[in-house]
Amino acid sequence: KNTNVGLNSIPGIGVDLYNRLPQTPALKNLFYKFMHSWTKLSNHFLFNNIDFSTIKNMIDVGGGTGINAIELAKLYPNLRVTILEIPEVAALAKKNIETAELTNRVKVFPGNIFTDEYPTGHDCILFSHLLPDHVSGIDEIRSFNFIQKQSIPAYAHAWTLHEVTRRYPYIF
Repeated sequence: KNTNVGLNSIPGIGVDLYNRLPQTPALKNLFYKFMHSWTKLSNHFLFNNIDFSTIKNMIDVGGGTGINAIELAKLYPNLRVTILEIPEVAALAKKNIETAELTNRVKVFPGNIFTDEYPTGHDCILFSHLLPDHVSGIDEIRSFNFIQKQSIPAYAHAWTLHEVTRRYPYIF
């Protein structure tokens, strides 16, 4: 059975970790500090191996605290980024974007990556981590192709891209 084995040990109600964490602020803060640090450690692999200079409008799915969006906007002055993230974390990202003085190019779209409609108008989707809950609904991304009537490049670390294409070969 496809279950979230450790979920019952996290206090609160909700079908996944992301809906339960906000009910325990200490756990939420610890989790997002970890994710921010982990992303920061791995960013150089992403930024040093992919040229984003032709991308104009990126959506960062599950963009967390905004660390990738902020760094990419600093590196690529013509890039606009939309972070799709749950409301509690979207508030953290918004503060970080304001601190970085990038509110004119980095926006936050509060929403659930599994149930809410994605904002449109992007020519790139960024998945910075291969978390099963981030890509298990990858079929929904195919709607971007139909809406925009073109394929959209997906960028990720080499290992993440390898695993996504291995697990979902019918999409790529």
